[in-house]
Amino acid sequence: LDVYMNLKSNVITVVSGDTCQIKKLPSSVDINGAEDEGDNSTNGEDSISQARDQKEYSLTIDLGQSDQSEIESMPVGGRTACEGKAVKKTEEQSVSKEQFE
Repeated sequence: LDVYMNLKSNVITVVSGDTCQIKKLPSSVDINGAEDEGDNSTNGEDSISQARDQKEYSLTIDLGQSDQSEIESMPVGGRTACEGKAVKKTEEQSVSKEQFE
C-alpha cells in the first residue's frame, strides 16, 4: 500500500496492487508538522505515536472513474504509480464498530 499526498490540494492517492484511488484527506489526519513536498514525492516514513494511534471504522465507497481534472490534482508520484491503471474516485464513510463488523 502506497499513499501519496499533496498538502496543497488536500487530495491523497492510495495505490495498492492494480488499484488506484483518489480521495480527500480524512479529517482525522493531522498534517501539522508534515513537510509540504508539493508535487514531489519522497519515500519518507512517519511513525505513529500512542497519541495519534486511534481505531476508526470506515467503508470505502466507489464513486466511479476519476475525470482528468481529478487525475491532474494527484501528486506526481501518485500519477506515476497509477500509469496504465484505472483511477477510481472514492470517499470514506465513517461507521460504528457494530456496523463495520
